[in-house]
Parts: sequence; C-alpha cells; structure tokens
Amino acid sequence: MPKAKILTLLEKAVAHDSSKQQFYINLPQSQDTCLLLYQRSDSLLDLWHTEVPADWRGQGLGGDLARAAMDWVKENKCKAKVSCTFLKKFYRENPNPGWE
Repeated sequence: MPKAKILTLLEKAVAHDSSKQQFYINLPQSQDTCLLLYQRSDSLLDLWHTEVPADWRGQGLGGDLARAAMDWVKENKCKAKVSCTFLKKFYRENPNPGWE
C-alpha cells in the first residue's frame, strides 16, 4: 500500500523533457519526482533508469512512465534499447505488439 496520497489520473500525467532526456511525473505537494531516464543516439533511445520514490510506489507510476516512453518511441519512429531491469521486467510482463 502506498504511503503517499493516491494520485488521480490527471496527477499521474507523464511529461517528457528531451533536453534532459527524461520522462517524468511531478508529484503533487512533494519535492519528489518519478523519472525514466534515457540516453539518445540518433533514433535509438537507451532506457537505462527508472525511479519512483519509495513512498509513492504501488500506484503503477513506473508502468505509466514505461508506457509513455515506449509510446513516444513508436510515435517518433525510433528504436528502444532497454537497459533498466525494472523496464525489462515490465515489458516482459506487459507485452504490446505496437512496441516491438
């Protein structure tokens, strides 16, 4: 059970900052942020780290970041290399033919 406030769908909105090479969720009434970090080389994104602060875990926020990143990769006709162990497990357990 998460220790922090349960977020609404609107509060779970994932943003993308290409200059910082990250997808993120700003957590309300908190200094914390959920992050998915990547390194881009041409059309390849190496998705190398995902972080959800401990108090906010259990709400599917890591999965929200994972879906947003892969949807962006597909929409922008890029390819993804998944280096993050959380993301490897997430994509294995949540297959989506559109992401391949």
